[in-house]
Amino acid sequence: MFTTLIHEQSYPRVLKLAHLKKYLKGEALEVISRLGVSDKNYEVAWDTLRLFYENKRRLVNNYLSDLFAVKSVTSSSYSKVRRLLNETFSSFDALTAMNRPTNYWSDVISYMLVNNMDKGTRLDWEKNLGRTSVVPSLDRVKSFLQGQALVYESVERAKKVSSVSSSSTKS
Repeated sequence: MFTTLIHEQSYPRVLKLAHLKKYLKGEALEVISRLGVSDKNYEVAWDTLRLFYENKRRLVNNYLSDLFAVKSVTSSSYSKVRRLLNETFSSFDALTAMNRPTNYWSDVISYMLVNNMDKGTRLDWEKNLGRTSVVPSLDRVKSFLQGQALVYESVERAKKVSSVSSSSTKS
């Protein structure tokens, strides 16, 4: 978005740098924080950020590191199953968007997801598979976990409603 709205426009470079510094946060801002706002420093800042953040090897390593660092779910809850899905697929989808050969990773990602399930969800998964000897697709594992998350959300919501109504009837 910044590229389209600011970088590709014919604004003075000093103004572009001021906007860039306003737009950035965290590590990205730290990378260029010591550069003063001047015409010359915009190109230095832009090139530095591109070198740092458009480094495909670094990005792939970071996404893979995140993918293999996904923590196991410890209990059956909506938020924990959603976290498992979000953390897994944010890295996986980012790698896919970078044209990495992720279409061959289905079994590995499925294995990781299943092994990161809590005991209750894993038991439901195994029941869902039944006696089949067919290796489940990644889509099937993902769909199952999405369904479980919805079940957990409904149960958690019902428990909240039940506890609120029981506490209000006691008053």
